[in-house]
Amino acid sequence: MKWIRNLKVFFQSNEQFAVNFQTNPLSVRKMKWLNEPAKKKMKDHCLWIEPEGKTDLWQKTFYDYAHDSAHFLFYKTDRNFAMETECLYRPVHLHDQGGLAVRIDSQNWIKTAVEYNPDEGPKLVTVVTNNGYSDASAQVLDNNIEHVKFRITRTGQDFVIEANFNTEWQTIRLTHLHSREKETVCGLFAASPQNEGFRVGFRNFKLWEV
Repeated sequence: MKWIRNLKVFFQSNEQFAVNFQTNPLSVRKMKWLNEPAKKKMKDHCLWIEPEGKTDLWQKTFYDYAHDSAHFLFYKTDRNFAMETECLYRPVHLHDQGGLAVRIDSQNWIKTAVEYNPDEGPKLVTVVTNNGYSDASAQVLDNNIEHVKFRITRTGQDFVIEANFNTEWQTIRLTHLHSREKETVCGLFAASPQNEGFRVGFRNFKLWEV
């Protein structure tokens, strides 16, 4: 698939999806890569990514290191929005992860994902980073969890993060980005802090104005 770069697309209306892998797979061309992975493919309305090793998203807190190397496929906007996807996980290593992200810059961003831990089981993780410091929350999931739906909704500088890993949506975090920058980028991210081999699929991703 040919990826169109440096393309800034604004929402048309609140009744029309800006990006929708299900109804319009070619709308992925409205998006752009940060740290584009070598291994990716679109199949049956699902984008599969195999992250490169030593990739991660984290800033300073507790561990005193900074990583901004995760693969991130994003859409740029200054509007309020909602985005949603279902993530399919094929983990291999500790901390393999993939989900949704919102980013202003390397010092201010949000990610929500399932993060793999072979000893403790998979975890539902959300990280909020303000002014270069990351704040993480997590909850352990059942070992048989292989797919989770995520949704992030933006209202100004506030964000509602939801997950669905059975049959119902639940709010897992209400949060705030301190930066007053109106323009953000939002989309799909994947990372493998240990090594390559992990695969994550993003099925039926959709993004729309609210």
